Amino acid sequence: MDNQTGKSKSNGFTRTLIIPMANPLMQGAGKVGEVAQAGLLLGAKMFGTDGGGVKISNHWGIAAESAAKACIGGGTLKNGGRGMAGGDARLAIVGTAVAGVLLAGVVGTSLYADYVLAKQSDQSLVAGTCENCQGQLPDASDDGSAPETAATCPQCGPRDSS
Repeated sequence: MDNQTGKSKSNGFTRTLIIPMANPLMQGAGKVGEVAQAGLLLGAKMFGTDGGGVKISNHWGIAAESAAKACIGGGTLKNGGRGMAGGDARLAIVGTAVAGVLLAGVVGTSLYADYVLAKQSDQSLVAGTCENCQGQLPDASDDGSAPETAATCPQCGPRDSS
């Protein structure tokens, strides 16, 4: 534990796992967002109707894609909806939201794990155990004036306090 800044010297999960993997993690979250968009489009294709009231599942190819996007966008422009542009906008929002929730979960979990580990090492210092080997530290001298004795582990040796 760094006495001057109050931060743990250990790298922790965030520094060792999340930062080096940030780019692949973001790409993976983007792929999960794309899967959510594809699922929404599939649902619109299976259960939605086009501007004329015909089921989109009866259409093929680009007609089905366009009708599904217009359905997601609130309907065709002619019928007062936002059309394909509105569908594209809603799909983008869904993809971004799903990716953001995924990233927040992964990074938040990592930060929480770092927090828990830091709290455990703080508690081990208070409890008189070595944070490296979890061995029992010897008690301070009778007058309580020997901090080096309390900071020396019989198995690991003296702890670096800087």
